[in-house]
Amino acid sequence: MKLTIIFVSLAFCFYSCTNKAGVKKIQLGDLILEGAITIKGSDTIFNGEIKYYNRNNKLISKIHYLNGQKNGTAVNFHPNGAIHEESSYVLGLINGFRFTYDLNEKIESKDYYYYGARIGPLVVYENGIVKEYYFSDFEGHTLFSSSYDSLGNLKEKSKEYFYLTTLKGQNDSKSGLFLFLYLLNPPKMKLDYRFVSSPKSRPFEIRDYSLT
Repeated sequence: MKLTIIFVSLAFCFYSCTNKAGVKKIQLGDLILEGAITIKGSDTIFNGEIKYYNRNNKLISKIHYLNGQKNGTAVNFHPNGAIHEESSYVLGLINGFRFTYDLNEKIESKDYYYYGARIGPLVVYENGIVKEYYFSDFEGHTLFSSSYDSLGNLKEKSKEYFYLTTLKGQNDSKSGLFLFLYLLNPPKMKLDYRFVSSPKSRPFEIRDYSLT
């Protein structure tokens, strides 16, 4: 379930026209693109919201750009006009949660990206009800999984759900031992994480990069 990436080249544009201030239409194969499109020599640069239409003038995508890179929200549509996929980009990299939906706009899946890298939760739904949950690390290893019955009740789960990685290094002119924690939040499970230091422990700093 990946977004279709369309590379625009002037060589493949059969026509281009401007229908109102700052808005241009160009044809790319069987697609018509509309928005703030600037053509400079062999370069085609997008800015703001660009709409993609098929040959029947049906809207199939709306993607935001900044100086030619995807930047902001991206939405793909089913042939019936229902939303198929929603995601966000930062300077060309998918970042944050991505959602996919069926023809009736019931959620099918939810997963997370960190500047182009798939990490963290993947939730699979059936008829809008949670069916499976997975949590993966930066290397793509599945750390935890759980499954649910037809009513969305927890059926099975992994035994472990606390993962810790240690490394030595330096950050913001501070050197020491760094702890990288994966804190899971599976559906239908209430997990409470707390950090406790003893009076004799050295001071430490917690930075939260939650995937909620």
